[in-house]
Amino acid sequence: MTIYFRCFIFEAGDVSEECEKDVDCSLTVQCTNQICSNNTERIVKLEESKKKLIKQVANLRTRICRLNKKKRENCSLKVLTTNLETLLPKDMALFIIQQIKLHNRKLSKNGYRWTTKQKLFFLSIFYHSRKAYKLLGKIFILPSRSTLLLLLSKCLIY
Repeated sequence: MTIYFRCFIFEAGDVSEECEKDVDCSLTVQCTNQICSNNTERIVKLEESKKKLIKQVANLRTRICRLNKKKRENCSLKVLTTNLETLLPKDMALFIIQQIKLHNRKLSKNGYRWTTKQKLFFLSIFYHSRKAYKLLGKIFILPSRSTLLLLLSKCLIY
């Protein structure tokens, strides 16, 4: 526990009445040095915490910008989907909306996930023309040939 007296810095040989009444001058200089060292340590800690808080604020601002961008994309995607559904046939609109969503998303380590309905749609294209499917595969994201053949092998055809 540190007890602080009324501490002043005195020049050598300079003695005031307060110094004589409260404490001797050597103790006063030591006490003042302790206060200065405590204050500098505190200032250093505060500056470090200030830098950390500034970094946190910057990170949060970038995160807000990213979330706002996603929000704008989602809003524009909703408007686009409603327009596509009114202008195009249902299957074609769903195909275009699906492609937009796939291009906006990062590829996971397991690849893309396809619903059975989507696989059947692509299988019908693959069944009509393999060359056309191959050409569309260069433009759009489509399930691989092996995915479609696996689906076909699971189906019972009479």
